[in-house]
Amino acid sequence: MDKKTICLDFGGTGIKQLDGSRSEQKVNYKLVEPEYLCLPSSSVSRLPKTPGMGKSIDSAWVQLKKKGDCHLIGFTAKDYQARFNFKEPKINSIVPKTLGILGSLYEENSFDDYRLGLLVPLNELSGAGELSANLVKSLKRFYLRSRKIELPISAEEIFIVPEGTGAAMRDHKKGKHFQNSVCAYLMIGYNHAALNVFKQGRFVQSNSQIERLGAVRLTELMQRQVPGLEKDAINRAISTTINSKASYTGSYTTADWSQITSDVEALQLLYQQSLEEYWRMLKSWLSSCIGVGELDYVVRCGGTSDLLADQLRGWFQDLKISLYIPNDYKDKMLIALGLNQKDTQLANQFIQLNPIRFADVWGLFVALSGYSVEGQAAPKSEVNLTQQSIR
Repeated sequence: MDKKTICLDFGGTGIKQLDGSRSEQKVNYKLVEPEYLCLPSSSVSRLPKTPGMGKSIDSAWVQLKKKGDCHLIGFTAKDYQARFNFKEPKINSIVPKTLGILGSLYEENSFDDYRLGLLVPLNELSGAGELSANLVKSLKRFYLRSRKIELPISAEEIFIVPEGTGAAMRDHKKGKHFQNSVCAYLMIGYNHAALNVFKQGRFVQSNSQIERLGAVRLTELMQRQVPGLEKDAINRAISTTINSKASYTGSYTTADWSQITSDVEALQLLYQQSLEEYWRMLKSWLSSCIGVGELDYVVRCGGTSDLLADQLRGWFQDLKISLYIPNDYKDKMLIALGLNQKDTQLANQFIQLNPIRFADVWGLFVALSGYSVEGQAAPKSEVNLTQQSIR
């Protein structure tokens, strides 16, 4: 049995998790809430002692030492009204979040021999050495809901790479197309936009850029025009406007939600105006990063990139730079996850999460594990990259 590979992408709207091994026929995924909260050790008596009726991760909290502070992650932190802090470096909470996720995974199905892949923002990569050392130390012994867990790992089995380069690592394995080009991977997430540049297969950090220009800027633009609304409510409004273009019929019942759904047409106009302003901000940043003819092609990833698909396509066409999206992250992921029957409820649930959000962590997982869906009813198209189609 080969090593288990566990890859984590610490997104602002959720931690994307993939785990499995090359010899296994199925890869597992989770989307963990991004919230984190540290409470004093005296809080132990009020925290969950068992997983209860749910998944282990849904009641996860850890201690780095027996009577140390309690680090709440995901739903547990959310229950204590924790909010994700977009201005706090992600790297500051990666250790407890990783311990909570690995501990929960171990509680559900024990393992020992494993490798770990982590995606971190480009501007936090300088802390990768310290992060790796802290993980090696902490994983020797920690406590999940006061239960001792030991998951020792060597530094050589921890891979910390910039967000946006996971998909590139997968493409690197494919060979000549990637290695003979000058290209960039444009990752637009919820908090940051990053442009990672590769020359002949080599990551060029000095030419790569990151800026706080993720979808959070779009929600901030809308929030300025709708005072008093929480970002969560605006995020729901954006999703509703995009997906339904009609009045909301879902399950949210907060006062804020009833206010913003009272006039959907006005909300659509507000969204379109804010999206145009957001695009101009992003385009200005991209213009400072990219010149005509500097790149052979660009690959876009990240859920927010879908919001600007038309604008990005047109802008890169003007620069005479081909724009691509990863081709296999969706169909092959569905096969790997055992969800290739697309009419099933579980497959639809995953598709509703927007699979392009998983493209980066999927690429990292494939690169580290050597996993392949070849021979598992793979889709007909085997090309590595597919040019964005004209709608």
